[in-house]
Amino acid sequence: MPCYHLNEGGIICGELGPHCSDCLDVCEYLCDFPVGKGKTCDRRLCTTHAHEVGIDLHYCSNHLSEWQHFVESGGVIKAVLENIKPFKK
Repeated sequence: MPCYHLNEGGIICGELGPHCSDCLDVCEYLCDFPVGKGKTCDRRLCTTHAHEVGIDLHYCSNHLSEWQHFVESGGVIKAVLENIKPFKK
């Protein structure tokens, strides 16, 4: 039975899904950074290591750095990000 080391402290055991790629906490997000051909990074992330850049849009630390560089170079306007709506089926 897998065990998870929670970032808040403590350990929890059971079938809770995959571990975070950066630590042993429970994975709650996947990195949404586009990597081409309609695919995203999909690195497994816990709440501590997932960086929210938009509504229901999370990046890993490496892709957050790339994103910040893009934004700082004038590549996107904050108002555009705030208008993004999550896709619902």
